[in-house]
Amino acid sequence: VSVEQNDRQAITAAARSFTERYGSYSSDTNFENVERSRYLMTETMSKQADKVIKQGQASAEFTSVTSEVTSVTLTDFTDGATGATVEVSVRQKTVVGQQDPTYQNVTARLTLKKINFGWKVDSFRWLS
Repeated sequence: VSVEQNDRQAITAAARSFTERYGSYSSDTNFENVERSRYLMTETMSKQADKVIKQGQASAEFTSVTSEVTSVTLTDFTDGATGATVEVSVRQKTVVGQQDPTYQNVTARLTLKKINFGWKVDSFRWLS
């Protein structure tokens, strides 16, 4: 297996794992899933995560989001590169307060950086 193939697999696996963890959280568990995904983050992404947690903690209403990745597409990567862009399609279930769950399909765009021998998420944003 080539180094490039290993990189592609590592990028896809990191993006999938990170998106499911970062995109799934509950205000009742104090955003534990986000905390547990820090090992997949660069320092830049970790600071973004701090803001997400702070905003979520400011809301008094119970919120739970479950994200399930349905596909991962490597949109920008050149063999041997130290950066990549990935789009991840997600099926989300959201519960707010006592309301019935809502479901939606959303897409996230992630940029990843190769740090040492592993791939870390440097930015994450929902596109839809």
